[in-house]
Amino acid sequence: KQPKLTVEILTDLTMDKTLFDHLPDEVQLKIFKFLETKDLIRCAQVSKRTRRICHDESLWEKVNLYEKVVPSEFIAQILENGCKYINLRSAKIVGALKLSRKNYNVKYLNLNHCTADIGVLEKLISSCKSLQKLSLASLELNSSAVFFPHQELQTLDLDAFKGLDLELMTNILSCEKLTDVSFRFHRHLSDDLVQYLVENLPRNIEKLSLSAIGLTDEHVKTLVKRCKKITDLELSKCGNITEDSLTSIVEHAKQLVKLNVSDASIGIS
Repeated sequence: KQPKLTVEILTDLTMDKTLFDHLPDEVQLKIFKFLETKDLIRCAQVSKRTRRICHDESLWEKVNLYEKVVPSEFIAQILENGCKYINLRSAKIVGALKLSRKNYNVKYLNLNHCTADIGVLEKLISSCKSLQKLSLASLELNSSAVFFPHQELQTLDLDAFKGLDLELMTNILSCEKLTDVSFRFHRHLSDDLVQYLVENLPRNIEKLSLSAIGLTDEHVKTLVKRCKKITDLELSKCGNITEDSLTSIVEHAKQLVKLNVSDASIGIS
């Protein structure tokens, strides 16, 4: 015997509107939250009503575009829809980025290995002034256009970033709320830039990776004397540091929980 609900659905399907059209906006919104981004885009083309519901901010809070080819217009759209968490790792942004505002409330932005036309990524970063977590790993950007002081920035990934100069370093280190920073694989930083880094890192740093950077024992000593809240320190592949660095760490890094000195010139007896 057919359930009554099934009969009602079959009846409604013979009319202009389906049973789904009679559901309140709030119910449709809950259903749309189960859809992937590509399906939301399709649904938004069905009618003016579904388009309005599909543009609700709660549906666009987190957008994962990992390894996708993304039109720049779509980036502008999700920003307008209030997106706060954007993953563009290994994605390709196509076309010039046109934005209607200079500031969007994005909290998390991952641009690791992301590619785009000249100036697009710089414009995207500069339009997100409330960032708390940012990844620019393996990118080469115009340093003068990338950073202004991101005062809310807490986590920054600059692994293998190309173009790290004094101007950009100064802007980065002015972010006083930074607690987690990664500078892996910057073997070719000048001695002056490395010295500037260890002398000006925010004192609240808790997690720091300086893997494969030309650190010396004096650099390490300066670092741990300045940043006393470090709990996780990675100094792997720093071939110039010796047991003297361990001595400095033991004397000054009282909060340290995790230390990586693999592939350094340190012998443990």
